[in-house]
Amino acid sequence: DRGVTGTTDWKRCEINLEVPADATNINFGAIHSGDGSAWFDGLSVTVDGEPYQEKAKFDLEFESSSPVGFYTGGHGYQVRLDKRFVQSGNQSLLMRYAPPPPIPNGGGVASASFPAGSAAGKRVRLSGYIKTREVSQGFAGLWLRIDGPSGVLAFNNMEDRGVTGTTDWERYEIELPVAVEATRVVFGALLPANGTGWFDSLKLEVAGAAYPGSEN
Repeated sequence: DRGVTGTTDWKRCEINLEVPADATNINFGAIHSGDGSAWFDGLSVTVDGEPYQEKAKFDLEFESSSPVGFYTGGHGYQVRLDKRFVQSGNQSLLMRYAPPPPIPNGGGVASASFPAGSAAGKRVRLSGYIKTREVSQGFAGLWLRIDGPSGVLAFNNMEDRGVTGTTDWERYEIELPVAVEATRVVFGALLPANGTGWFDSLKLEVAGAAYPGSEN
């Protein structure tokens, strides 16, 4: 009811909500639904006026009631937890193509991120298991991106060796160096393709040790 429109310079905006006692999760972010371009910067989250400082938690086994720590979605794709096919535990993350056809650079995606501070100057590795059914016109894969002050510093989404066709569970991994000037590490799973992909038992490591908050 008060979104920013037209052409504007930087302006501070805020939203405030009460958290009911029975709340289970808080989701937040930025959104642009329309033509033109929008830039967002200097976001902050406070609870009763104090900066929110709890470390990020990632459910890399996908055993929670929702994929904790991950944004999931994608135009034309269903992304949800699935109890039918699992590599371990009771659930995996399913991504399934559903009409309309995929848009350019579109696809199902699960993404999470953490500040690069503790990983700067080190190497970060993402591994996990993928299972597919009739994946075509694209691939299923893991992805990892290192962001810096001026944009992307490193990126790998398994495009050159993505999983296609119908396959059983198999382990994959990707690894990237984190430059000292890096600001954020972004990671997850994706399905820019037809068909269905399942993802399970992800593992996130920095210099060979599990990233805090990602231990299973």
